[in-house]
Amino acid sequence: MKRRTLVVVAAGAVVAALAAGLAVAFGANAGGRSPEDSGGGVHSTRSPGDVASYWTGERRRNATGG
Repeated sequence: MKRRTLVVVAAGAVVAALAAGLAVAFGANAGGRSPEDSGGGVHSTRSPGDVASYWTGERRRNATGG
């Protein structure tokens, strides 16, 4: 019975350590900033007409994901 308790406690410790590691890996941020402090993304300064004329059929066919 003591061995089973030890295994359960050890498994719990491993799970807790993994959870803490994931929290640090995914929740940590540089300089103590929150995710809300990040920018809103990339905004185009081009007019929709300029963008539409740039993306010709050939360019669309040759485009690669990025």
